[in-house]
Parts: sequence; structure tokens; C-alpha cells
Amino acid sequence: MFLAVLIVVAFIAIIWLYIAVKSFKKKRDIQEREHNKRLLKEIIDWTVDIAKISSEGGLPIKVKPGDKKPKRLVRMNWALEYQTVNARAKYIMVIAATMNGESALQSSIRTINSQLEELTKLLWEFVACEENSALEQELMDKVNNSERKLQEYVANLIDEANSIKHREIA
Repeated sequence: MFLAVLIVVAFIAIIWLYIAVKSFKKKRDIQEREHNKRLLKEIIDWTVDIAKISSEGGLPIKVKPGDKKPKRLVRMNWALEYQTVNARAKYIMVIAATMNGESALQSSIRTINSQLEELTKLLWEFVACEENSALEQELMDKVNNSERKLQEYVANLIDEANSIKHREIA
């Protein structure tokens, strides 16, 4: 009789332990998915910020009529906006590295990071060059090409992030 009670108690303890472990794993999986969603949202926000900068009319070559700011100051502000999102790129790369199994996303972020670094460098050269010079035109073309590439990379990253997001939902 005592042995039967002991077996029942042991069986109940094993069932309770099994339920506790399953519950713990499920809770951890839910937390991990929520964490990845938050990280993915930060990555998407970053790409949207880049897209906003590049879609705000492109290279500010000419100052709008009536604008009292010199052309160089307008360009400098534009370069600073790109430099700001470029600074966030390091953080975004760290975030992506914590997302297991998302190597395509990490690769896209590295590509955007290197393109941002190139574009930022070109923009500061463009800010420093003399207005109406041959160098200005050459740099303007390089900046425009670099920005077009960046827009393409950002669009690819947004597509990749959306596919991850939809995969997480399913």
C-alpha cells in the first residue's frame, strides 16, 4: 500500500515536473519571439530613417529661393543627417548579431553600413569642395550614385525584415 502511494506521488511529481518544464520553455520561446520583434522593429525604424533622408528631395544642390542659409550649410545639415544614421548602424549591427539564424539580414545591414560610410565620406568631401567647380560636379555624381545604391540596399533590407516579420507571425 505504501509502495502504491509512493509510486502515485512519484508519478504526479514527474507529471508536474514535465508540465513545469514545458511551461517554462513555452514562456521562454514567447519572450524570445517578443524580443526579436522589438529588435526587428528597431532595424526597420533605422531603415525608414535612412529612406526618409534619401527621399527628402535628394542632393540639396541649390538653396530654395528666399532661403537665407548658404548652400554649404544646407549640404552640411544633410551630411549630418546621414552621419547620424551611420552612427546608429554600429548598434543595429549588434542587434542583428543577436538574432539567431538571420544571416541574410545581418549581411544586408553590413552592406548598408559600408554604403553609409562611403556616402558620408563623399558628402563631407562634397561639403568641403568649392562651389561651381569641376570637383563639385564629379562629387555630386558620386554622391547621387552612392545614394541610389543605398536606397536599393535599404529597400532590400526592408523586404528581408518584412519576410522575417511575416515568418514570425506564421
